Amino acid sequence: MIKNDSCGNIIWQKQYSYNETSFDDFVEIIEFANGDLLMLASSQNDGIGGFYNIMIWKLSPSGNVLWTKYYGGDNSTSGNSITFNKNRNSLLIAGYLERPGLKQRGYLLEIDTSGNIMHEREVIMNSVAYSAKARVACKYAFALPDATIMGIVTSEDRDSVYAVNWTVILISFG
Repeated sequence: MIKNDSCGNIIWQKQYSYNETSFDDFVEIIEFANGDLLMLASSQNDGIGGFYNIMIWKLSPSGNVLWTKYYGGDNSTSGNSITFNKNRNSLLIAGYLERPGLKQRGYLLEIDTSGNIMHEREVIMNSVAYSAKARVACKYAFALPDATIMGIVTSEDRDSVYAVNWTVILISFG
């Protein structure tokens, strides 16, 4: 990661990884009002449980790691987007979750600013008839003024020439 000033000059640059045996797929960074950064990634590491896990790094304004947390446990999870809720006191993560023997499903996660899970929800698209190769993922999460989360969910049926359907869902964690 490289942090630049407004003229493009490098302020600092650092490399982040769980360890040498993992593969970390960077997704998105958001900034807190105090300059701290939150970096969303997916980490491939057999030692953490699932094949992939959602991984969050909280960094100081100078890029030092304040904490690192993983979400998903024995399931394979991946994050696609992260955003603050309307009050900026929690974070919403949209992605997908896979359990052994089950189809991929959408996954919405709300964490506090210390990384503790507040709410989590799986999104199962029962109204859509899939083949065994169908995949569902929450691509984006948005916080709405009434504390509802809007997730944009894609469903892809690989037996239907990669047909992709987009669905908007509203979920209240409150």
